[in-house]
Parts: sequence; structure tokens; C-alpha cells
Amino acid sequence: MNSAGAGIMDFAFPIIILIGIFYYLWSGKRGYNSLPTVEEYMSKFNPSQGKGLSCRNCDSHNIWDERAGRIKFSRKRIHYCKQCNTTLYRSLR
Repeated sequence: MNSAGAGIMDFAFPIIILIGIFYYLWSGKRGYNSLPTVEEYMSKFNPSQGKGLSCRNCDSHNIWDERAGRIKFSRKRIHYCKQCNTTLYRSLR
């Protein structure tokens, strides 16, 4: 390869890597932002009528949370019903 081709590859390769990293991190946030917050969930669904949080699908109080996205120490959480596996809302820990 001539020196002009090598110069372009030296410049383009890091740019492609950065775009890939950005996309990888960004793609994990799309689902999180589309979910309602706890307050929005309670005002819109309120399945337990003031008796705590419950699933809007099966009325179970067995709600678990997991990390949102791919970053290990993320404060963002997605809450779901352990009984019927319905995704319910998002929060910050």
C-alpha cells in the first residue's frame, strides 16, 4: 500500500472505532428512555389503587429491577414484573 493509502487508514480507523463505541453505548439507552418514570407509571396505570406498586398486567407486587444498558455501574434501572415478565417503568438508583 502506498503512503497516501496508509495515511487515510490511520485517520479513518480510530473514527470508525469511536463511532462503533458510541453506537454500542447509545443503543442500550433507547428502551430505557421510552419507559415511563415511577411517577408517570403510578399516575397513568395505578393498578393497586394506592396500595403500593404492582404490575399493570397481572396485579402482582413481585417487581424486580435490573441494570439498564450495557454500562456495569449504571444508576439507571428498568423494573419488570417477575411473575409475567412485563416491563413496567424506569428509575434511577
